[in-house]
Amino acid sequence: MIPIGLMFHHFRDGGRHLAGQGAISADQFDALLDAYADRILCAREWRERRLRGDLTSGEICLTFDDGLLCQYDVALPVLQARGLTAFWFPYTGPLAGAPDRLEIYRYFRTLCFPDVDAFYAAFDGFWNGTRWRRRILKGLSDFNPGNYLSEYPFYSEGDRKFRFIRDRILGREAFAEVMDSLIDTYPFDPAQARRNLWMDRRQLRALHEDGHIVGLHSHTHPTRITDQPFDEQKWEIDTNAEWLEKTTGDAPDCIAYPCGDYDGRLLAYLDARGIRIGFQSRLNDASDPMEVPRLDHVLAMDSLNETSIAKGP
Repeated sequence: MIPIGLMFHHFRDGGRHLAGQGAISADQFDALLDAYADRILCAREWRERRLRGDLTSGEICLTFDDGLLCQYDVALPVLQARGLTAFWFPYTGPLAGAPDRLEIYRYFRTLCFPDVDAFYAAFDGFWNGTRWRRRILKGLSDFNPGNYLSEYPFYSEGDRKFRFIRDRILGREAFAEVMDSLIDTYPFDPAQARRNLWMDRRQLRALHEDGHIVGLHSHTHPTRITDQPFDEQKWEIDTNAEWLEKTTGDAPDCIAYPCGDYDGRLLAYLDARGIRIGFQSRLNDASDPMEVPRLDHVLAMDSLNETSIAKGP
């Protein structure tokens, strides 16, 4: 087995951090670390050995995407109790006062609906009454959920359809128009949600000072960064790097590709910037240090015979 990363996103605590789609508890996280305990390395050791090429088969690191406050509040104490460090990949829009709407939308569907399928039903009913109805129906006319995002086996048909509408049919701005209008029909406060969602600069700096590695994940977290004009792709990387260097005092040298999306041109730009390690969001047999595979915690939990956890956002 090649060296990989374990990938984490959302955590729950029964209070401030909601038990939404994909969220695991501190106890579940601790149990997962128990299962992999003899293979986990601290972040800086894993990085240096990966670059030297002397990691042994199956040695893994821990990675946390998106800079979420629930990771700091729920997962970090578990790591500290075990003396472990990890890679943390925040997008930095929230630090600049420009929070990612997708994360707010995820919080909305968790807070205002009993489960994700109830949200999908409300979403489908709502867009049918908008000016985007015809475009969506046309885009779905030959949609086959089994062929979309097939590399992520934990997605349900509803997950795949929703993401296809979001990313392939509507795109970022039209999707935001639909979701913002839907939210207006519910008693939901986006400003309150923002206060519960992301780490601040002080917390990211503390991670860095405690031996963790803080790396790139873009500035605004586009779902398909390679669909953007290349100047915008470079802006995403450069702005993210600038914020992280101002926060930690060190220039980042690793990246987790937002939504796992990258191509050869982006890889060349990252190489020119001095980025030495890149993490995918899927598990495969890639051996290049700029394409490190990762095992999603959903699949890792399933391998422990835990209850299957559907993935978000």
